[in-house]
Order: sequence, then structure tokens, then C-alpha cells
Amino acid sequence: MTETVRVPGLPSFGRTYAIPPIPVDLPLDVHTRTVLQYLCGLVMLAMGLLCMAMVAMMLWLVATHPSEWVSWVVVMGCLPAGLLLGVQGPPQGWTCLRDAFQAEPVLIIRSRNIEDRRAGATIPWATVSRVRVVYTPNFLAHLHLTLRAPIRVRHNPFRAGTTIDAWHRRPDTLCIPIVMLDRDSYVLAQVVTVLARRHGAEVTAKGGPLPRT
Repeated sequence: MTETVRVPGLPSFGRTYAIPPIPVDLPLDVHTRTVLQYLCGLVMLAMGLLCMAMVAMMLWLVATHPSEWVSWVVVMGCLPAGLLLGVQGPPQGWTCLRDAFQAEPVLIIRSRNIEDRRAGATIPWATVSRVRVVYTPNFLAHLHLTLRAPIRVRHNPFRAGTTIDAWHRRPDTLCIPIVMLDRDSYVLAQVVTVLARRHGAEVTAKGGPLPRT
């Protein structure tokens, strides 16, 4: 079945009122942005390998000059960040590269459910109790769905758009990244919240404004 939903338009610098709504046809097939995912994957892989090399150099510096306090200051100051980026970089890069070669839609939004093929999950709107719109400091990152019953999904905390709370996924939640896709993240968030509200779901936001109604 096809349906058209109208979501609030995005305010601009010169226009903040009387903004016409955006019509969105359902089902909405969403693909990855191949080039952007590919470039991000290469950058993250290179950064991860570079950080691991820097960590090895710092440890070698301490091992060869254990009595020099400058070496310890450098290591204590840089080692945590180097380890974090070195550990996260390769899996994040590999995930981006794998997503870059997905020819089929990775996200399908229908009037009755939402299907995230990356997670292997199809969620009826009637089972969603809350939608939390999560922002990073610079952009809208992902949608955090709280469900009325536990589900089993393929959870990947290294996918672009997830944040640190993605490491603590409960069985009744689903994190849906909405960055580096061929549809604007604002439109995706608005469509999801409009459809979820139809079925009584609560909508909240973290790190940014609530979706407009």
C-alpha cells in the first residue's frame, strides 16, 4: 500500500514561520551514500592503524626510557585517546566499507512498520512505546526506539551515527543510525516520529530539539 505523509518543513535562516510541509511517499526506501561511506571507511581504517602505531611507539618510549618523567607524561596524556581510536577505528572503518557496497535499501519505512535491514529487524509501529531522537554536537545521529517487548537484532555499536549509549543496548531497544544515507536525516526523523505518534508512542530528544509537529 502506498501513502503520502506530510512532515513539518525545515526552518531556514531567512524563514522560520509559515513553512510548507514536506510530502513523503511511503514506503520510503533508503539507501546508503556509497561514496561517503567508502571515504569514511578508508579514513577510519587509516586513523585506527595510525593510532595503534603511535601507541606502540609510546610504549616503546617508556620501555627504553623508564626513568625519564617526560616520557611518562606523554604516555599518560596520549595513551587513552590513542587506544580508544586505535581500537574503534578499524571496526568502524570496516563497517562503513561493508555498508558502502549495499545495493539494496538498508532502511524501509512503511505506514505499518519500519524495517532496518542492517539490524535484521522489522518493527511494527504498534510495538514502539518511545522514540528518542539523538543528536551529536554537530548533527542528528540516530533514532533510539524503545519497544513494548524484547527483540533479537544484529546490533553493531561501530556503525556511523551511533553514540556511546549504543554499547548498552537493552533487549527492548533498537538503535537506527540515520547518517550517510541518501535521505536527509531531518526528514527521516520527522517521518518516523509522525508514524510512531500515530500509534501512541512518546517522542523525546537528546542533545537537540524535539521534532516539530
